[in-house]
Formats: sequence, structure tokens, C-alpha cells
Amino acid sequence: MSRPTTGAGRALRGLGALLALAAAWPAQARAGPPAEGEPARPLLAGLAEVGTTPHLRAIAGLGRPFERWVGVLADGWVNDSMTSATLGARFELQAVNLDLHWRATRRFTPAVLPPLAHHTALPSGPGQTVRALDVDLWGGLPAPGGYLLWEGQATRLLDLPASVHVFDEGVHGIVRPPWSGLASLGWVADLRGGDLQVGGTVELAFLGRGAARRVRAGPLLSWRLSTHLDLRGQLLWPVDGPDRLPLWPSLGGGLALGWRDATGWPPLR
Repeated sequence: MSRPTTGAGRALRGLGALLALAAAWPAQARAGPPAEGEPARPLLAGLAEVGTTPHLRAIAGLGRPFERWVGVLADGWVNDSMTSATLGARFELQAVNLDLHWRATRRFTPAVLPPLAHHTALPSGPGQTVRALDVDLWGGLPAPGGYLLWEGQATRLLDLPASVHVFDEGVHGIVRPPWSGLASLGWVADLRGGDLQVGGTVELAFLGRGAARRVRAGPLLSWRLSTHLDLRGQLLWPVDGPDRLPLWPSLGGGLALGWRDATGWPPLR
């Protein structure tokens, strides 16, 4: 699911700073998760991220946490425009992964808009809550120099008529209920023994508004600092679409510093 960022300048400067820091950061040997080939085991895991959209995740399941597992998960996000919570299930194999979840998003301004052919602004006023069901299929495949990343997502908005438009976090854009979705394709270079991945992605959003589509593209970065700590950055810039919103709500991605832990992992050193 796409996440909003907080302004083009800060996001670009942040990605540039991460790249420069990654180039200078010394590679380190460290203990990792349980070795490949171990039998699947029950697990509890958690993730906390700070950045443009702070995020918490709790996991219970069977397998190797954050790598190959099946189970249930709960997530929460918050930023200056919304709070969002999801509850669902995940089947994760790295090459192919599947999320099924229920989502409730509280926007701090109205989410429902009139059904215009082209929107140029988001309304002000009291906040609204949008509920949805999301299905997300994604993965990564080996490619020359790195990995090919792919994703397909479908969202069904609940309890909203097709006679309105809605700003929904499923595609982080203005859609017509009930169905919307996106497809994306990207590539990352695999660097520093797999600890650093840098590349880009292109995203096509289906807005449920007849033939209207939206295209965004931009760089992405993932940098694993240790077993427990990583940095992620992405900036999705609007390229084409039916709406001409201000830049701030048009962007996707963000910057996040994440801490993760799981039962059976080695203690922090």
C-alpha cells in the first residue's frame, strides 16, 4: 500500500543523504535470523518505524519472520493527514507474497469529494473515516545486477456509493467506489552483499473512474544496518493522471528508520 510523504524537497534530500551515508558506512559481520533450512516454527514478531509516516506492526504466525512465513498481522500508521489501522493475514515467500486485510483510515479532512472529471484541490472541513478491504500481491525476482520488483493491489471500499469520489490511502489518490487498485514494476541493484538495494519503480493506478489512470515513478532505497535496524526510502512522483492536485498530496512513498525483532532471533549486541 502506498504511503504519503511530506514534501518533495525533504524527500529528495533525504534519499540523497541516505545514498551518501550508505556509501561511507562500513560493512559489518553480524548474527542474523535462524539459518536457511531450519524447520518452520511458531513466531511472534514486531516492527516499529519512525519517519514521514510512523508505523507499528505486530505479527503472529509460523515460519521465519520477515522472510518466509504465514500468519496474521496488525498495523497502525499516523502522519499529519491521517491515521490508519489494518488487520489481516500474510503468506510470504519473498518471490511471491500475499496480503489480505481489512483497513480503517481516518482522514483529518473530508475524504468524500464530488464526482468531477478533474480535481485540483482537496476539501477542508471535518475528518472522515474510510473502511476498505485490500488484496496485495507482490514479490521480487532475480534480475541482472539485482532484483525485479513487482506488485498488484486491489481495494474495495466499503459502505460508500458509486456516485461520489473518495481520497483513499489504498492508492493514495482520488478514486470512485467500490473498486480501485494499482500495478507497479521496479528494479533495484543488490549492493554491499545484499545489505543495500538502490533502484526505482513505476506505478500505474486504476482509479475506478472510467478510463482514468494515474502514473507515478521515482527512486527507492533499502539499507539493512543490522539484523534489527534498517532504513527505507521511496519517492513516487506524479507523471500523468486526471487530477492536478497540489504536490504534497500527490506524492507517494516516504522515509523510515525501522526496528524489528522476533522470537528466536539472537539478542542485540
